[in-house]
Amino acid sequence: MVSLKIGRIIVAAVAVAACFIAPLAAQKAGSLTTVLVIDRSGPPQLDEFGNPIPNTGALSNPCTFEKVNLTGSMTITTLQTLDNQGNIKTDVGVVSKGIGTGVTSGTLYPFNENQNFSVKLDPGSSEFFSTFTDRLSMKGPKSADNWVARAIAKLSVLADGTVKADIARITSDNCKG
Repeated sequence: MVSLKIGRIIVAAVAVAACFIAPLAAQKAGSLTTVLVIDRSGPPQLDEFGNPIPNTGALSNPCTFEKVNLTGSMTITTLQTLDNQGNIKTDVGVVSKGIGTGVTSGTLYPFNENQNFSVKLDPGSSEFFSTFTDRLSMKGPKSADNWVARAIAKLSVLADGTVKADIARITSDNCKG
């Protein structure tokens, strides 16, 4: 009789512990910083047939149509916490810094951008995948030289709390001058 009660207690304890595995994984992950390299420079890469591969090589300045080598970094910091209802919340901070250099003119286009957002996992869900856009304001020597590039990044939080990020593509957007 006693061993039957102990067996039930162990089964109940294991079941309760299983309910907390995902939140504990999120708590264990805590804060994580990932630095991604921004490099859209040089001529476009070529496929096996000699055709240019899209989203490679220098960007085109939409104001002057000059090719611009873009280099820098995107630092993504995530902080995972557990809210009062037991849901996992991930706060994301993105800092993008770098410079574009005109291939012909040598004109410099520095950028320094920040953005923050939060994602809550649905109850019962233990992972999510998200795509976000970082707007890079390319500031030229005159206001007529200002333009925008867009960095599209992918963010994944896996069931074990692992956070992964990468840059999907960077494109020229529009002239602000």
